[in-house]
Amino acid sequence: MGKAEGTFPYMIGVFTLIVGVFQLFFDLVKKEHADKFKDSNIFKVIEFLGVLSCYIFLFKKIGYIADTTLLAFYAMYSLGYKNIKVAFPLAVLISCVAYFVFSVFLAVPLPAFFAE
Repeated sequence: MGKAEGTFPYMIGVFTLIVGVFQLFFDLVKKEHADKFKDSNIFKVIEFLGVLSCYIFLFKKIGYIADTTLLAFYAMYSLGYKNIKVAFPLAVLISCVAYFVFSVFLAVPLPAFFAE
């Protein structure tokens, strides 16, 4: 990015860094800490990180629509929604709407279908 194009991402990065430093300070000063991850399933988190890694790897190979459809379906199914007759069409709809928003409204080029 050139200097003019990189101004806004730089501002966002600096702002995020400042907020992070303040959050770290207030967390370190706090006297009582609650365990926020007490009931979390670490294996589910690791599993989903693996799925997201596959999503990133397959993004250019099979395209945005197919890849995002598979990710949305997996997310719904793994989070407990077991009605496949509704989940898969909903995943396709989510992918198509997101593709439409990115390509038409935001003018972001995405690989639509299978690429090289």
